[in-house]
Amino acid sequence: MHLLNTLPQRLDSGATPTFAGLIASSLTSPAATDLTLAGGSSGASLVLGQGAAAGTPTLTATGTGIVSVVGADSSGPATYAAQSRGGFRSYQDSGGSFGYNRYLDIIAAQSADGTNGGGVIRLLVNSITNASVPSEAARITKGGNLLIGGTTDISGTGGLKIFGSTAGSASAGALVVTGGLSAGNNGNASYFGGLITGPSTASFESLRLASMGFGIGTAFAGGQSEIYTSSTNPLGIGTAGNAVFRIYTNSTLACTFSAAQAATFAGAVESSTLNLRPLSNSPFTNSALIRNTANDGVFFANADVSKYAGLKTDGTFATNGAISAGAATFAGAVSVSGTAATFTSGTGSPESVKTAPVGSLYTRTDGGASTTLYVKESGAGNTGWIAK
Repeated sequence: MHLLNTLPQRLDSGATPTFAGLIASSLTSPAATDLTLAGGSSGASLVLGQGAAAGTPTLTATGTGIVSVVGADSSGPATYAAQSRGGFRSYQDSGGSFGYNRYLDIIAAQSADGTNGGGVIRLLVNSITNASVPSEAARITKGGNLLIGGTTDISGTGGLKIFGSTAGSASAGALVVTGGLSAGNNGNASYFGGLITGPSTASFESLRLASMGFGIGTAFAGGQSEIYTSSTNPLGIGTAGNAVFRIYTNSTLACTFSAAQAATFAGAVESSTLNLRPLSNSPFTNSALIRNTANDGVFFANADVSKYAGLKTDGTFATNGAISAGAATFAGAVSVSGTAATFTSGTGSPESVKTAPVGSLYTRTDGGASTTLYVKESGAGNTGWIAK
């Protein structure tokens, strides 16, 4: 302590010294010795020491005390002028409007001109690796965003960005949430840039949108899963414009739904029952329609297609097996054995009325003896019918 020569060289306890002629205001301890400031009603002391590196002083509270920097109380959160500063301040809400909170303000402010300036608060730690140096673990940017594990800022304010390289699991990942997670409840959309996965435990839902009655990933025995909806909230999956919706299994396209409401399946469609929706357009009103766009027909077959039966698009029936059925009604002529000959029925004589090839048969529903069955024996037109 450098004082005027007329000042005493010691300060006695209980005295209130004043230094009217102070030349240089400094307190100096002997070399390699910490400076201890002791006193106060509690007997607390503060030790000012030199850190391991030059220019890194340390403040240490003795015992179990803490270093506390207390500012004047404030009615609510304090406000600060626009000037460069860095530090921290502890104070109490004296007004009570905010619950008499105790605030600790950490301030990093730099004069800004619209391009340069602004404050950034950094948190640095070092790992358990031998002789590791402190590195930045998190920062609060000048835009008010919190970055953890990286320094590349994001747009907007009040955002959170976590830089992580570990794949997500129950106990690892960039973000592990053990409680409920609320996102987008202010009307803003949420964005996920990677795959969303859930537990593979049997009978465990991976995702549910309860307000829409929509769920994904209920696992069953064998690992199957479903997309389901509630009875009052039907499922709607779609995109705007002429886009399509595709379903993949094991990275292979299994089904495609087009904008024209058509569905294409890459493999067999299996079901214990098949229900077809009635059509509203004529001539199929209130009837179900099975259609082959290749214009070849529709066939039913066994597993190895060794037996089949079906209808061709020209109206003919084709099968390679026997037909066993109950009553059947045909609106037109029936052809058999793959020939042009037909079998028809009606009222009145077919002569000069029914056109058919030779070998065709006609039964007359209002006929009598020798006028009920007719055989086409000649001609290619509507004549040549002989009653039997």
